[in-house]
Amino acid sequence: MFKRSTILALSMVAGLSAAGAAQACPDYSLNGTPDRFSSTDAWTERRYPVIAGGSVDLARCGSVPGVGNVARAPDFTFYYTHNANHSLRFQARAGCDTVLMVNDATGRWHWDDDSAGGTNAEVHLYSPRTGYVDVWVGTYGSGYCDATLHVESF
Repeated sequence: MFKRSTILALSMVAGLSAAGAAQACPDYSLNGTPDRFSSTDAWTERRYPVIAGGSVDLARCGSVPGVGNVARAPDFTFYYTHNANHSLRFQARAGCDTVLMVNDATGRWHWDDDSAGGTNAEVHLYSPRTGYVDVWVGTYGSGYCDATLHVESF
């Protein structure tokens, strides 16, 4: 039989462990490398070099979609102005198997692996809203690799 203080101590440790696990997931309240552009600006493709991958295993984060490994903070935080009837496409291109995770201006999560062909990831936002868009470029496996994020509106 456990004493009440032992049960309380065990509960506190379990609570701290759960809080620690939640802390290890991607956090859109953190900032990535910033940029600002409009749908008209992005008509010309924009390219951003990035190291794909991270220490956060998405499979262990129930609050976000997908699998793969990303950083806790987004790689990029864009302020996007939707001023034309364009969709917005993000592609991660690299020599490794990339995943792409996007948190759009409405707070909705998007995830992809391999839709850009081969092992490259792509997320397409149709009629995106004006606001902050956070982007994580990750890897399907646990490694890291050089990658380029391509952003373009259509």
